[in-house]
Amino acid sequence: MGAASAPMPADAWAASQVVRDRRAVAEEWIATKVGALIEHLRFLGTAIRDRYVGAVAPTPKGSVRAVCEPMDISRPVTVVEYGPGTGVFTRYLKRRLHPESTVLALELNEFFAETLTERLAKTASGAQVHVVNDDCRNVERWLEHYGLGGADYILSGIPFSFLDEPSRREIIARTASALTPEGLFLVYQYSFMVAPYLEERFELVRRSRRFLHVPPLCMMQGHKLVA
Repeated sequence: MGAASAPMPADAWAASQVVRDRRAVAEEWIATKVGALIEHLRFLGTAIRDRYVGAVAPTPKGSVRAVCEPMDISRPVTVVEYGPGTGVFTRYLKRRLHPESTVLALELNEFFAETLTERLAKTASGAQVHVVNDDCRNVERWLEHYGLGGADYILSGIPFSFLDEPSRREIIARTASALTPEGLFLVYQYSFMVAPYLEERFELVRRSRRFLHVPPLCMMQGHKLVA
């Protein structure tokens, strides 16, 4: 019968535990970074194939907060998002909005719509989100479908510069119609090209730039609908 092994000294056990903890943290960090890289590459691949995707990478968190800053998160609201992509804004809204709020995410790209639906299914808490694979021009149809009435906020990062003039005007007109009288149209682009079109439908259009975003992000807020 062999001799029993000597117990590990307390100092050695503590040191080994520190090593295991650090290894676990490192593995989690690597998994997070690899996951983010895979998401970026999938986003880039889809963006290259789909001319209606307005960016080659998901929007950074700081820019997401800046675009959404005008939203009142203290009360239940209805938010429509045009072109959520992989859901950077959608997931932020789900976490930050009042839990009785609703987000309607209209995504024309089927791959993005399916991916976002799968991701959101893993998170039950937060605001309710409906992901719809459809054109944003059908916004009023889907608001009615879900019994939501008018939207308090409509958020859009779709590339207006890639659209023809009639499409720009149609989307903005349908957006104005879908908003409540006090609603806001929040637009983020890489230029202010669409601002004159917004001014045709909104009495006040505020402009600002976020220079920490590369390239600088142009943000617009459409206030008070013109009758």
